[in-house]
Amino acid sequence: NTISPIPVIFHVIVSSTQLSLIGGYTGLQQRINSQMAVLNADFNRGNSDSTLIPSGWKPLYANVGIQFGLAHTQPDGYGTPGYEVLLSDASFNAGMYGDYSAAKYSSSGGLDAWDNTRYINIWCMYFSDNTGLLGITTPISFTTSGTLLIPNPEIGICINFEALGKRVSPSDNYISSGWGTDYYDQGRTLTHEMGHMFEI
Repeated sequence: NTISPIPVIFHVIVSSTQLSLIGGYTGLQQRINSQMAVLNADFNRGNSDSTLIPSGWKPLYANVGIQFGLAHTQPDGYGTPGYEVLLSDASFNAGMYGDYSAAKYSSSGGLDAWDNTRYINIWCMYFSDNTGLLGITTPISFTTSGTLLIPNPEIGICINFEALGKRVSPSDNYISSGWGTDYYDQGRTLTHEMGHMFEI
């Protein structure tokens, strides 16, 4: 009955201007912390807005017993706050695999994945292709089956840095949904993408 949290590492690739948009390093830490709280609530029947679930889906609302925690140890044994930041003016598009693969390699201006048998890798960056996409996931199944096999080091999640975390202040910068004053500011982008991580 003991639950061990799954270690999560955030690889944040933003420019100095983009970092300022989300409140600098203090704002980034707040967004990451709020995002982890949303993930754990959503996967464990702890979200306070469950009354908004349509009746047809309500029977599927469940505590699945998956807990997430920020990684506290790097692969080399040194400590980590659970995220690393690369200040860069690089922007990324979907690329040849359609999964923002360039962001996942230091050789192409990104940040290398940590051992994906020990961590869930999440890349946060600016999507330059203007498709309106907020996130995309490469689960293990994409690397083992199908007509186009994605390389194993690319297992993980990419999300737009402006959709990370949950709003705490009206002045926080988030992506507009396009419907009035509605924004993608509740941390549900990563909840959605994390669900894809468990696809088989």
